[in-house]
Amino acid sequence: AGHGHSDHRPAGAAYALADYVFDVLQVAEQLGWQRFALLGHSLGAIIAVLLASSLPERVTHLALIDGLVPLTGEPRSA
Repeated sequence: AGHGHSDHRPAGAAYALADYVFDVLQVAEQLGWQRFALLGHSLGAIIAVLLASSLPERVTHLALIDGLVPLTGEPRSA
């Protein structure tokens, strides 16, 4: 929603990453998918990582292209 050529969200709606994760889960629910594979590119890769890390029991496979995720600490402690 509101990214690329998609329609924007209604006035006052949020564009937080969690909202995009919720959108993906809503699509999966509408399709009747309890478990599914994710392929994400750019912003989609970030959303896919957030979904897979939050609900690993729902994601069977994860493929990412050109996704940047903020570092959480020093490489040695990661």
